[in-house]
Amino acid sequence: MKKTLYRLMSLFCTLVILLSMPVTYAKDNNEPWASVYASTLNSAMLNCGVVSTPECGGFVDLTESCPTGVIYADIVKFTNDAEPCLVLIYSDGNNECVSIDIYRYDKKKKTAKIITTIRKPYDISDSHIAEIALAEGGDYRYIAYTEYQGETAVVEDYYTIIKNNAFERVDAPKAKSLSGVLSFTDSYIHPEIDVSYYNEPLSVFFSTLKDYSASNVSYTDIYDEMPRSERDKLSRVLKRTAEFDYPFDIGEYPTMSEYSLAVNEHNGEGVFNAITNVYDLGDELYYVRYSTDRCFYNGTILRRTDKVSDNYQILCVRNDFIPFSDNELSSLREAYMKNRLVLEKSGETMEWQDEPEKDNKKINIEKKFDVPKAVSPSLRKPLALIGGGLCLALFIVLWIFMSSDDK
Repeated sequence: MKKTLYRLMSLFCTLVILLSMPVTYAKDNNEPWASVYASTLNSAMLNCGVVSTPECGGFVDLTESCPTGVIYADIVKFTNDAEPCLVLIYSDGNNECVSIDIYRYDKKKKTAKIITTIRKPYDISDSHIAEIALAEGGDYRYIAYTEYQGETAVVEDYYTIIKNNAFERVDAPKAKSLSGVLSFTDSYIHPEIDVSYYNEPLSVFFSTLKDYSASNVSYTDIYDEMPRSERDKLSRVLKRTAEFDYPFDIGEYPTMSEYSLAVNEHNGEGVFNAITNVYDLGDELYYVRYSTDRCFYNGTILRRTDKVSDNYQILCVRNDFIPFSDNELSSLREAYMKNRLVLEKSGETMEWQDEPEKDNKKINIEKKFDVPKAVSPSLRKPLALIGGGLCLALFIVLWIFMSSDDK
């Protein structure tokens, strides 16, 4: 009984150690493709439009005219170790077919590069029904095209991407699961997914890409450290940028007079709500994201300077936009550092600590003790992890010892 109690105590202590060990979450910087794919999808929707139905499960008529518009988009890893690809499935009215564009992310050029386009014409046999689906078999994912006559598959095509090259299988995968996207005949398209309400799933997917892009900024967010006086100045500037009704960039203006005229002529209807992030780009350049009454993702790049009244010069404004990626921010920063219209940076260093306030009067708090730190703050987490690991190892050894016989 005594040995059993010792074992239970050891197990309890081990669980306590595991739960109390500090856990650090690495910032997810593995989606540099997010903003690029979001831009690609946005361009496709602007150029082609979007296919939708009045109600869930509706049909798109092909007898009178063939529509053009994006039906479905997704991120697909065609093999387990492959980079994610963007798959766009849309109706091509000019060629009267369903087109499937597959893009990969070009790491060197930071752009989306098309790998292949698969076209399946609507002009099929009267007795056939065609289906396009995402398929999975073993370690591979496929774009599956199947034609049925009755319940019998008479045509089966499977397309995949291996090392950024497109391949078509000569036979069907042995074990496969299908997720239908759409079916069609020569007279109608029937989306297997809900594309009602102006294709809401496509809008949700687009928003997800924007969220990925927004979370993929490695610059330091300093908003929480900014003094209230600086936040108030930023808010006054953002009330102006929220009214910009089209993209603005200082690089488009050759003279200061033209820039000044453009930056002051915006009278849109957007209303500033709140600051969400302030990223320090260095050299008193700041990337600020904020929300308005119209959309969540809005952004501006500002130069902190003593040459203007609110201490912030507006360099760039994007309202209702795809959040900038690190690569875009780096390119913009480089361009602004060379632009002669960008004012001289502020000579005063921003104070990063709020002063204690009470009744709008400053209070001087005397620091009575100055205790030297035995361990640097940067080493606390590594030491805590090492200490927790040693404690865990000790308790495992103790458990093994207690589990052995009396000898």
